[in-house]
Amino acid sequence: IEENIYTNETWEVDNGNFASNMTAITKINSDCEYLNDKQDLTLGVFDNSGLARSVSPIKMYGESGLSYATISGDVNEALVIRILDNSTMETYALNEGMEYAPNNHLGSLSSPIELNISEEVCFKMQADAGIFTDLFKVYPTIISDVQFLDVICAEEAAKSKAVLYNVWGQKVWKSNIDLEQGFNRIELKLNHLELASGIYHFVLESNGTQQSVKLISK
Repeated sequence: IEENIYTNETWEVDNGNFASNMTAITKINSDCEYLNDKQDLTLGVFDNSGLARSVSPIKMYGESGLSYATISGDVNEALVIRILDNSTMETYALNEGMEYAPNNHLGSLSSPIELNISEEVCFKMQADAGIFTDLFKVYPTIISDVQFLDVICAEEAAKSKAVLYNVWGQKVWKSNIDLEQGFNRIELKLNHLELASGIYHFVLESNGTQQSVKLISK
């Protein structure tokens, strides 16, 4: 996930600097339970220098939301899209863009422009919001060619032990790690292991408790 390079102060559009605009009706899709009916999200459209071109609220209806954006600009150009969670004041890149064209309109209520909030973004949003339903959560759960695991911890866990077992209970990787409450990134260093396809169990032991998460190698 990209670092948060846009602060709240940049989420303002100076319409006087632009000669035209474009409108867009967008639908935001997510299967993230954290976002269900959440009404404090904002859609931001930015140029590549980080200048806001549009800021519009998102109305969530269950797992999806709608936003009507008026986007300022002058010439045809590629713009980037970010989400602001007003409850934490953190912003997230959607890794999706939009092509600006003066006096153009994109999407309709029956056929809106569709944007997707990925599982990874949802994972980070929950960590920033301090929402913990388990001792920890892990992303991604498919570990083929993955160099890092992102872990959300419910509490600080110094001198924790992380172990990866194969389906036969054999230990294939282990590491002693210090985990902070919230978001952590663990380097796996699995390249030399040549993991066979199948199911693995990632076990984290911390503060006298243990939890296991099923991971899949393809």
